[in-house]
Formats: sequence, structure tokens, C-alpha cells
Amino acid sequence: MIKPLNLVLIGRSGCGKGTQAKLLVKYLSDTHYISTGDLMRELAEKDTVVGRLVKKVLEEGGLVPSEIAIGLWMSDLANNVTVKKSIIFDGLPRDAEEAVHLDNTLKFMQRYDNFRVLLIDISRTEAFKRLKLRARADDHEEAINNRLDYYEEHVVPVIEHYEKTGKLIKINGEQAVERIHEDIKETLQI
Repeated sequence: MIKPLNLVLIGRSGCGKGTQAKLLVKYLSDTHYISTGDLMRELAEKDTVVGRLVKKVLEEGGLVPSEIAIGLWMSDLANNVTVKKSIIFDGLPRDAEEAVHLDNTLKFMQRYDNFRVLLIDISRTEAFKRLKLRARADDHEEAINNRLDYYEEHVVPVIEHYEKTGKLIKINGEQAVERIHEDIKETLQI
């Protein structure tokens, strides 16, 4: 039996994680997609205490606490992933604490051996340029810089962790969307 793929797409905001994740979901059969950003935006639309607070944090370009993010994706995993389903994670782990939770969860699910972290690598300058063009409500200059600063401080150590464990695969994200997709399929041998 072919083991399901367990893949994290990681990189600076604007690197195209969501685009590549969606292309992979289309390409692979029976795959569950978990996006921290989508889960947060969905929660921000709810008229609840947490929903309102998440909305405020997102509008200010801040970061929702890890406990909320972990709770959202843990619930999604627990309720939606069957034995044969592959998993594509987009936008997590966002820091070392989340990486530990993800590693432990995948070990518990007996999926850690077939787990890879795909870094779609773009420069900070390229990320800023792309985010300004995207023009989402939470993509104003201060919010963009906050997210890019956060990446340097908190996500780079996650990348270093996965590099040490041999789980990290780097892909040049400063090329055409189709070329990136082909590089990913080639690297993952899918």
C-alpha cells in the first residue's frame, strides 16, 4: 500500500504556498488541505468573542496566539483526515512551539516517517512586492512588514529545525507558478 503524503508548505507570506497547495490538491487524489490562514479568516467571520478578536488581530497585521491556531488545525485533522488521505498543510507551523505540536501529532498518527516540509523560497523584497500587489485588506505596508519580521524571527528557526531532521526540501519560489509546481512534483517523485 502506498503511504499517504504528509506535506507542509512553508515560506514567506506571498511565496505562493496557497497556490501550490491547491495545485497539489488537484493533482493528487484523496488529499485534505489545511490552511491556517483560511481557518483564521473563517473564524474571523464568526460573531463570537474569539472570532471578533481574531478579526481585530488580522486587520492589524498581528498574529493570533498559537493555541488558537493549533486548536483549529487539530480539530480539522481529527474530524476530516481518513487513513488513506494525504495531508497538505499551508501556513503552519508558524513557530517552534507549533512545530513540536505538529511533529508529535504526526508521530501519534503514525505519519511522521512520510512527512516532508517544502520551503517555497523567495526573498523578502520579492515577498513585499507580491503582497503589495495582492491588495488584501490585511496587506497594508505595516501589516506586511510585521508578517515578514515575524517570519525572520519565528519561522526561520522552524526551517532550521526541519533542515536538521532531514525533512526540509527547498524550491525556488521566484519562478513561474507552473515551473514551481513541476519542481515540486519532480522533487517529491509524484
